[in-house]
Amino acid sequence: MRFIQNFTHAFFFLPGTFLHELLHLLAALISIAIGLVFNLVSKPFHIGAISTLRITSFNILPNFKTGVYGSVAYEGGGSFTHIFVSSAPKLAWIFLYLFLQSYGFLHIANESVVGEQTLTFQWGHLGTAQLLIGIYASLQLLWAGTLSRQDWHNIFSAFGNIFAIALMIAVIVYMAMSISGTPLN
Repeated sequence: MRFIQNFTHAFFFLPGTFLHELLHLLAALISIAIGLVFNLVSKPFHIGAISTLRITSFNILPNFKTGVYGSVAYEGGGSFTHIFVSSAPKLAWIFLYLFLQSYGFLHIANESVVGEQTLTFQWGHLGTAQLLIGIYASLQLLWAGTLSRQDWHNIFSAFGNIFAIALMIAVIVYMAMSISGTPLN
């Protein structure tokens, strides 16, 4: 029975799983590029080289027995790199949310009841088929932005480096403020 549940779940969320793992892969490739550029630029100044990330595997084929739907395995890199790569799907989801909100595709509407807010999507002009496709695509995006147990494990195991945490928070705040149009004073 568990096998059938995992199979159905993995099949339904295959596009979201692919996007989730692709976001991890993209973040890992960005980390590799930044590491290589830093090492090239810092060499003439005799600054120590940083450990660069190495991707060992990329897999979107689900394992129905364990319930793992995909993975990106990597080694090397520092704490900030591990946090960045592991949280890439959530960071991309936050970026997508801010992007859609800033261009008016969705907004948070204040209701008459004090303290309650409603997330409203501007999809009233769509037909039934388009609406169903939109709902399925939204579910895939939500699934892609959900962090797995392994992602959370990687993030919290890298929390030993306080500097990496502070830098990650600063990057998230800067990204959110610049996208929302808030002055960066």
